[in-house]
Amino acid sequence: MNEIVAISLGVISLLGFGVISALLQFHHRQQAIRFWEREKRLPDATRFENLKVLAEQEEARLQELRDRLFEARNTIEEAERLRKWMEDSRADREKLEFDRLEIVRVQAELSRLQTQLAELIEQKKSVEEQLSKARQAFEAAVEEERRRRREAEQISEQVKEQAALLQKYQQELLVKREELSQLGEQQELLSRQLEKSKKELAGLEEELERRVEKQERQFEEHRRQLQRDLDNLKGQREELNQAVTRLKQEEKQLKEGLERLRGEANSIRLEKQALEAAVAEARSQSAVMQQALDTLSTAVSGQGGGSAEKSAEDLWVPALSTPEKGLATEADELDYLKTFRNDLAALGLKFHERTINAFHTSLKTTLSSPLIVLAGVSGTGKSELPRRYAESFGINFLNLAVQPRWDSPQDLFGFYDYLEQRFRPSELTRALIQMDRFRGEGDRGWLKSAKELQKSDRSREMLLVLLDEMNLARIEYYFSEFLSRLETRRGIDPSQSFDRRKSEISIDIGGRRGTEPMRIFVDANVLFVGTMNEDETTQALSDKVIDRANILRFGSPATIARPSTTKKKYVARQERLGADVWSKQWVKTTGDLDSRVRDQLMVWIESLRKAMDSIQRPFAYRVSQGILEYAANYPNAADKLGWIISDQIEQKILPKLRGVDPTDPKVRRAFDVVFDVLKHEEVKDELLIEHLQRSNNDNYFQWTGLDRAREAELER
Repeated sequence: MNEIVAISLGVISLLGFGVISALLQFHHRQQAIRFWEREKRLPDATRFENLKVLAEQEEARLQELRDRLFEARNTIEEAERLRKWMEDSRADREKLEFDRLEIVRVQAELSRLQTQLAELIEQKKSVEEQLSKARQAFEAAVEEERRRRREAEQISEQVKEQAALLQKYQQELLVKREELSQLGEQQELLSRQLEKSKKELAGLEEELERRVEKQERQFEEHRRQLQRDLDNLKGQREELNQAVTRLKQEEKQLKEGLERLRGEANSIRLEKQALEAAVAEARSQSAVMQQALDTLSTAVSGQGGGSAEKSAEDLWVPALSTPEKGLATEADELDYLKTFRNDLAALGLKFHERTINAFHTSLKTTLSSPLIVLAGVSGTGKSELPRRYAESFGINFLNLAVQPRWDSPQDLFGFYDYLEQRFRPSELTRALIQMDRFRGEGDRGWLKSAKELQKSDRSREMLLVLLDEMNLARIEYYFSEFLSRLETRRGIDPSQSFDRRKSEISIDIGGRRGTEPMRIFVDANVLFVGTMNEDETTQALSDKVIDRANILRFGSPATIARPSTTKKKYVARQERLGADVWSKQWVKTTGDLDSRVRDQLMVWIESLRKAMDSIQRPFAYRVSQGILEYAANYPNAADKLGWIISDQIEQKILPKLRGVDPTDPKVRRAFDVVFDVLKHEEVKDELLIEHLQRSNNDNYFQWTGLDRAREAELER
């Protein structure tokens, strides 16, 4: 490893010296070219003086190169000293290795850009050659037209000569008529011949005019085509010039980045002593902390502690209260949705029918999209919608307020208190225990049997968990691993314990006792919804979360209306919704999708996928399957195909476009594909098109959503 580090440092030094030499050689060559160009225009005396000045400059540059060589040797010696230092500091070696790889990558990128620049220059030369050929063709066409005009003038002269000859014949005919006035038959014959000659002459004149007009039309069409070709070539040349300018700017930026990296490398050398001191201090603190931990462990062990059952007794405290109503064995989904809309109206809450259908359908697609995110400005009803949904449908509801300090799954599920020697479960963990239909099954780390936990069993019911303001902390820290577990439910058979283990979450309830972790299976009877307020105190969603979620964005209200003072009577439902009704009667699979709907959706999905690929925001099988599953579960899907694809563009496509530049031609073409889908005769979502166009007026795209309920009121 030490030899590799030493070789790496030597290569870095040689590469740096080589880059400097290449740059100086390139600069020297450019200076020489400019000098000889000036030399050609100057008299001999001036040339001699310039040669003397140039020689002095070259001697100064030679001295500068010697100084740089001396500095490079010093750099190599410094690298040797760094090698010895890096043998004592592994972290610094890894960082220098990273810097070396970064420099190599930048140099490779610079080489690639230079190659592209050379290719573009060759393309420019080719286009200029084509332009030259087009100009030659245009000049040849002009010369051809001049020749044809000369021919037309010659034909016109011939016609004039024939007309003069005709006039002469007419005069002679008059003489003949006077001489042969008595010969009537000959006069009639000559008259017929004269009429025939006139007709032939008129025909020749008409044919000549047609030929001239045809030649003029052909010449005009050819001239217009050449002008169009010339305009196209000019446009291509302008694009190539812009590309060359852009590549030069990128090359300049890369050179600046290379210089910055060199400066950072120098900063690393200057920070060596500080890092050594920090490492020594960290080792000292680690030793002190280890000693304190050993003392604490000895003290805790000395207390004796309680049994594993006693340390986990807080787990069995029910988080969900005993229900007062029975479960429905059958339920009409459309009737439940209608009742929910009426309940919202009775409470004075206004949500568009599409928003309600989108939220309900997203909850039914949790096998492909385990998380539903309600995002937008504060005060738009994001937390109220899931709460009232659970209340109206007869579903258990659990509200978890996410804290900014959450940084691990322990904040979500609980932790082991080593001082008290007890496991401190979260309210979510206690609720998931009640919802687990495999509770008490052997070899799962449960300390109680199913019979002991029978009273708190709620596994035949539904639970909706609300993660309120879930982006106050980074979602990837506390929820990402759990989200992956939820996603794996799609490909397992829950009835098989070895297969189900892939999706179970493990909770360490015994600390260092060696107790087996407790495994909990989160089935489809548990639904997860998160709310997001977007401001400077919150975190953005990663692509991993976006691909595994349906994101409903609540836009700013179109108008601030006066709250209604009259409310309808709200009547609570008499039965609770059961898990069997939800999973066996309501939830559909992609196999239940109508073939016409599937085919049309696949056409749209493929066009959207290609558009997203073109701007490096791709999506794959997971997203396409999520869209099909969303369509299969949408109420009256065959009649609402436009709503389905429009909703999924809002929920899955637009969040992935955050931060793109709508002024970029590639991004504009991708948005054109989205607009084409939204303008389809089965979609025609004019409202979404209008709001998207508003969001495309800047060089940074960020979808802020729209309020369909308020927009519908304004339209009325």
